[in-house]
Amino acid sequence: CNKLNNINFDIIRVLVTIDMNSMFSGCTNLEFINFNDIQFDVPINTNHMFSELNKLNDISFNNIHFKEIIDMRYMFSGCSISNNINFKEIYFKGTTDIRFMFSGCIIEKKVSFDDINFEYETDMSHMFEGCKKLSSLSFNNFKYSHSTNSNPLKINMDYMLADCNTLGSISFQNFEDSGKIKITMRYFFKNCENFGTANFSCDNNNFNIKYIIDISHMFEDCTSLENINFDIDISKITDMSYLFEIVLV
Repeated sequence: CNKLNNINFDIIRVLVTIDMNSMFSGCTNLEFINFNDIQFDVPINTNHMFSELNKLNDISFNNIHFKEIIDMRYMFSGCSISNNINFKEIYFKGTTDIRFMFSGCIIEKKVSFDDINFEYETDMSHMFEGCKKLSSLSFNNFKYSHSTNSNPLKINMDYMLADCNTLGSISFQNFEDSGKIKITMRYFFKNCENFGTANFSCDNNNFNIKYIIDISHMFEDCTSLENINFDIDISKITDMSYLFEIVLV
């Protein structure tokens, strides 16, 4: 597929189980990827689907509905992406695994995850680990549902932005859940050398999360960190060990 440079998936409903593992991996001239108005009614595997592409210019996912288990591990790992990444109005209605989704990428502009709705357990660990040139990341209007007091959802964000050495800012706005969720954020910003300000605020429901249970090592080796604002309820945090540890080699 060396001559393929543009992919569009528009207004599709998928009714049978589909495996897209490594489907476009190695298509070295692929520049544009657009997924619009798609509904997946069955489990789907997009593991490594677009990995190791070095000329990507634009990635856009809009109005996508996943009704079953979704595996998006390493989907864009090792890619070079010169323009914006936009995920908007995505509905995950099954257990979701997006570990290492953009790990090791070179991302030159902004990454936006807006209007995302998760209904079941989600593993987002290592999602952007080792990304180069990534400077700005936004998670706006995140919603979690189907959680209850007796059965809170488990969300894993461990190492999510570890080793993103150029990360300057991250935005969480209107990040909330309708019941209760348990989040682990261990090593979340590990070794983010240029990260200067962290702001987790519940003002105006900006970060309305009831359970963040483990933030151990969260800012380990963040040598440029100057300001941090935890304007949230930390009473449910069970582990804050080595939160600001600087590892001397």
